[in-house]
Amino acid sequence: MNKKNIQKNKYIKYFLIGVTVFALFSFLGIKQVDASSGTLSCQTVDSTTIRLSYTTTNGSNVHLFRGSTAIVNIGSGNNSNTVQNSNLSPGTSYTFYLRNGSSSSATMLAHATCTTSSTYVAPTPTPTPSASGTLSCQTVDSTTIRLSYTTTNGSNVHLFRGSTAIVNIGSGNNSNTVQNSNLSPGTSYTFYLRNGSSSSATMLAHATCTTSSTYVAPTPTPSASGTSGGFN
Repeated sequence: MNKKNIQKNKYIKYFLIGVTVFALFSFLGIKQVDASSGTLSCQTVDSTTIRLSYTTTNGSNVHLFRGSTAIVNIGSGNNSNTVQNSNLSPGTSYTFYLRNGSSSSATMLAHATCTTSSTYVAPTPTPTPSASGTLSCQTVDSTTIRLSYTTTNGSNVHLFRGSTAIVNIGSGNNSNTVQNSNLSPGTSYTFYLRNGSSSSATMLAHATCTTSSTYVAPTPTPSASGTSGGFN
């Protein structure tokens, strides 16, 4: 047998072995395990945050790492998502790894490097709406003054006569009309709408009215009088 025939027989032998193994795997129901793969990209958000987008295919307990620190447990199978890694240092380069396992030495599927911006920008606090209000008064008689008020975004608002709190209005938005009685005739009173329960709290509005000078006693309600009589 010449050298050419020997080489030919060798190829036939390998082919027959391959066919036999394939047939055996098919008979036993053994399937080839597809290889794990993944993609990873990153984007700088600001001086302390980096956004990461990943996909995994046929993964097995996949984890996302920042350096050697696991930051996201992605899991197994096929996955895709976008996450943010925050509380980072400004002007710092970070390399992230997609690994097929929970160890920093597990098989790497993908990696990406991003650098946070160098200047830290503190988050802008949400402004608290400022409180406001209106107050008007009207003389009713020699002992009574009527008061009408509105409040917007108030916080524990109180209505004062001078330094004395007379009405607890409360918080939020309110409107009402009330009467302050038992006052002195011919006397000027100043009323204050304050954003708090103290006479030194921020004043939202004020109004001044004077009771009429002549005291008029309330007219008593007449009592019913009985009569008796007869018929002619």
